[in-house]
Amino acid sequence: MGIGTVVLVSVLTFFVLGGLRRLAWMRYGRRGGWRHGHGRRRMGGWFLERFLDEVGASEEQKGKVRGIRQRLFEGMGSLRSARRELVDRALDGLAQEQLATAELDSAVDAVIGKARAEVRQAFVDLHAALTPDQRRRAVELARRRLAHFQA
Repeated sequence: MGIGTVVLVSVLTFFVLGGLRRLAWMRYGRRGGWRHGHGRRRMGGWFLERFLDEVGASEEQKGKVRGIRQRLFEGMGSLRSARRELVDRALDGLAQEQLATAELDSAVDAVIGKARAEVRQAFVDLHAALTPDQRRRAVELARRRLAHFQA
């Protein structure tokens, strides 16, 4: 085995073990990790900051986009109770002799409607906060990131 192979294997081992250590810390670390959403928020915040730097956003635009993200998280968090009510309603209907599908459909539509409104407003605000060139660059970055994770 040549020196190049040894160096390559050593470097790859270093990065793989480091990645596994990071995943384990996020999952089982003192702060709760993925179980409580902290790791995802931290990673999402890091990506957002990198994204804002890459599109060339000003400090004012960065503040607006951070606010949009925060409002979206809070809005989606408020849907948690609506989702729990929906699940309770569905389970109650399942226990009955006859399933009230119309009532279940209206409850599902209400939760989906609330989520749709939150996401729609976030995109409207984001569209207004960025310039056309920044929006074009943002779409390129998002598509590249999505292609990376779908591959």
